[in-house]
Parts: sequence; C-alpha cells; structure tokens
Amino acid sequence: MTRSVIHAKAGIQNNMPDNETEIHIIPDEFYGGVKRLVPSMAPISSFGAPATAAVLPTKFTPARQLQGLPQLAFFKTPKFIVIAGSVVFVIIISGVAYYYIRQANIARQQFTTPSAPTPVVQPTPPPPAPIEAATSTEEIAPAAATSTPIQPPFSIIFPFKNYTKTIDTDNDGLTDEEEKIYGTDPALPDTDSDGFLDTLEIQNLYNPIGFKPVRLFDSGKIKIYENPVFSYSIFYPGDWVAQSLDPNNKDVMFTAATGEFVEVLVEDNPLKMTAEAWYLGQSPGVDPSQLEYFITKDKLAGVKSPDGLVAYISFEDKIFAINYNIGLKTEVNFLNTFEMMINSFRPQGGFADLPFGGVTATSTATSTPL
Repeated sequence: MTRSVIHAKAGIQNNMPDNETEIHIIPDEFYGGVKRLVPSMAPISSFGAPATAAVLPTKFTPARQLQGLPQLAFFKTPKFIVIAGSVVFVIIISGVAYYYIRQANIARQQFTTPSAPTPVVQPTPPPPAPIEAATSTEEIAPAAATSTPIQPPFSIIFPFKNYTKTIDTDNDGLTDEEEKIYGTDPALPDTDSDGFLDTLEIQNLYNPIGFKPVRLFDSGKIKIYENPVFSYSIFYPGDWVAQSLDPNNKDVMFTAATGEFVEVLVEDNPLKMTAEAWYLGQSPGVDPSQLEYFITKDKLAGVKSPDGLVAYISFEDKIFAINYNIGLKTEVNFLNTFEMMINSFRPQGGFADLPFGGVTATSTATSTPL
C-alpha cells in the first residue's frame, strides 16, 4: 500500500508507517482569524481516496450594503450642511417677500378711489290733483298763543361778583382814589362846606369843590365822550383813557390807571322792551326784587344787576349796558364815579340843554349851606 502524503507547506516531511495516511494542517493565522473546520477522519476507499471529502473552511466575506440607500455619514459632512442651509435660507427669503408683496397689494386696494355710484333715477311723481276751493263758511280758529315769553335776540349778561370798597378816610362815600380825581379833601366829607356830601354832589353832576362853576363838567375834572355812530354821550374822569374796541363803536372802554374800567355796550332791541323786561328775559334765574331801579338826570329809567356793577338802559330799539369791570379785584375804587357816569348818560344830544335839578339829599349835620 502506497503512502499518501498531504503537504500543507513545501519542504516539510515526516516519515510515517506505510499503512497510515499523513495529514498536514495550515496554521490558524493563515485563515484570517476565522475558525477553521477540523476535517473528520474518514476511511480510505479501495482506490486510495477517502470515502467522504473533507469540508474545507469557508472564506469570511463582510456583509454587503443595500444598494440605493444613502450612507448616514453623508448627513454629517460639510457639503450636506451647506446645501441644507442654502435651502432653508431660500425658503425664508421667499416667505418674507410673499408677505410684503401681499401687504402692498392690500394697501393699494384700500387707497384706490372708489368709483362714483350710479345715480338712481327716481320716477317723476304725478302732478297733484287740483284742490277745489272750500265752500264751508266755518272760520278757522287762530293758533293758540304760547305761554313762553319772547326772549330778546341778544344778550349782555355779566357774571355777578363779590367785592368791597377800598379806603375812604373821611367816610363821605368817595374812596381816597376818587378824592384824587375830583380834587376833594380826603379828610373832609364836605370839601366846599355847602351842606352836601362830596359823594352826593358828584353823583348828581355838581362840582364838589366850590360854588362856581356849579356844574361838574364845567370844573375841568371830567371829559365828555360822544359816540359818532349811536349819538350817545357820557361823562368820564379826565385822567382816564377812552377808546373804542370795535370799528362800529358798539363797545367803548374808559380805563383808569388802576386797571379797572367802565365800558358802554350797545345791542339791538327790536321788540323795544323795557330794560327790566329785557334783563329778566336774559336772566330767568333772577327775581325782580333783586334788581335796583334808577332814573337818570335825562329821565331815563333803568335797572342794575343784582351785584350793582352793570346798568341797563332801554332807548327806542337799543339796549345800552354800562358795565363796571373790576377784573380779578375784590376791592373797588370807583363805585361813585360809576354812578356819576350812569347819571350823565344821554342816548341822544349833548349836555348844553341838560336839565339840572336840585340835589335831592339831606345835607350834612355839621355844615350849613351858604
């Protein structure tokens, strides 16, 4: 029987008995770490070959990756990050541009001038049927008269004020400021000792400082204003300033050095109401008992407001309001001068024919008329 020798590597021999088969094996490191299969020992056929072939070790092959699927490592590469960032940037820019374009279109629609609506043609109504003349002899009753009083069309109403007089050293009624105007003695209630208080003489348009001249406007202490439009005239102190506040001379102001002033205002009175009726029509909350009634030297009847600072005189179709405006003051200096101006007021004509009556007041107890 021949010897069958299997060499795993050239140059290696071993002497074996003739009746045995010699098998050489390749070391494990030549298999790449793969566990080799140990061939089984099978009986040798009569032809010198084993009855069953030995199973050789299978070569290790790494698993193949699926075709068509991207590798996960690609998503982490700089190239993928740049591409993805560009796509997101383009989407954001497109969204912003769409928003602003839409807003511009909305604003343009709002400011578009709407077309004028088509006028609707109304059908022409048929002419009314002729009205036959009434044949009834029944008289038509007149409309019932309303109980509401007719209100004057204009108003010159001033707010009421609280005030006190300033210093009056001699207690004759003239304040010390007024004594300066007329040249009277602030320490003597009757400067010319004619038996009449200085105050009474001034209010009644007499000269308080002498027997001659007798009339106040002859003393040189006052001036006379004559309105060129409405033809009225009035006295005012010689050191005051007279000026018209409007081109029509409806409001004329006479101002003192203290800032106080008296103004004369003219309003229409088409109903020719009395001063009392006119004022009460303008002041529904005022009772007639609150008013002060007076008659001027020119025989004009008038009323004063409850605070005594505004006098109202009616003449023909006009209302004349003489207002003593004290501003923000609470002490007044010229109440008696205000009275003098009211008493001197004449709605027409000058003072040459002004009637002068006697001073209707009692004389002072300490003086005797000469």
